[in-house]
Amino acid sequence: MNLQHLRYAVEVANCRSITKAAARLFIGQPNLSRAIRELEDEFGAPLFRRTSAGMIPTVQGEAFLEHAKIILNQIGEIHALGHPDQEQQRMVLNLTVPRASYIAYAFANTVSAIGGSRRIAVNYAENNSMQAINDILSGTSMLAVIRYPLETEAVTESMLRTAGLDFRPVMDFTPVVLLSRKHPLAEKGCITQEMLHDSIEILHGDPFVPSLSPARPGPASPLPESRPPKSICVYERGSQFDLLRDVPSTFMWVSPMPQRHLDCNGLVQLRCTDATARYRDLLIYRRGHRFSPVENMFSDQLARSIRQVLTLTEGEGPAQ
Repeated sequence: MNLQHLRYAVEVANCRSITKAAARLFIGQPNLSRAIRELEDEFGAPLFRRTSAGMIPTVQGEAFLEHAKIILNQIGEIHALGHPDQEQQRMVLNLTVPRASYIAYAFANTVSAIGGSRRIAVNYAENNSMQAINDILSGTSMLAVIRYPLETEAVTESMLRTAGLDFRPVMDFTPVVLLSRKHPLAEKGCITQEMLHDSIEILHGDPFVPSLSPARPGPASPLPESRPPKSICVYERGSQFDLLRDVPSTFMWVSPMPQRHLDCNGLVQLRCTDATARYRDLLIYRRGHRFSPVENMFSDQLARSIRQVLTLTEGEGPAQ
């Protein structure tokens, strides 16, 4: 069993296709198929199920691939020890995070700090919490941030420990209301949920992202019958800003935002006096993961971003 065969198996799992994996590995498809069969023979069990949906790992294959990724990551770290100059020249950062502007702000500041003459390889994905966990387990991302209601803290953290993940709290918060400066309520100091009754709520229409609306605690579904009477579902932050800016009757529940993002989009964020739901953003990573310099840099920028946004909202604080 050699390292090259481990790399082949991991790439097939990532692509779910022999053809796509062969193209990315720059080898012939027959050679890759043969290598996978030889690896399965040596392992003693099938690693993949050949289905119409592609190459799907078996139960034994999932366990095998988890160990293979750990081995390959450790080999990479050993290689870096012997080639410190190469490691210093290339900065790698792979993140999966929720659709939160304060995180995007920290990410942009990190990239700005590592730019210049350095070689960088960065992947930044905004996705739901379940996909973020899967990205960590598959090795697609080395760090991720997930979001969940504080009332589910025990269940969520137990699930993460069982999956072999470590974590650290990033921020606990009560959602704020995001409005256009042209919204009739924009000049109010604080508002109530009842005051939003005639406005259109913008939601992230993802069934694996907990709703931030205090009126609907717990995980939300984008199904029409579960939405508020006036609602629009979006799946990324760009369109939410377009709607909030250009349709003044819209609003959105969000985590606290940096002032720069508010100013750029002509928005305000208001506290809601009867909003009581609390949420936690949690940084997760594989157990035993050693933070790289650029990952530490992102973590520092995240802390700075949180300090900035919390000065704009009263009664909030970083997670303890």
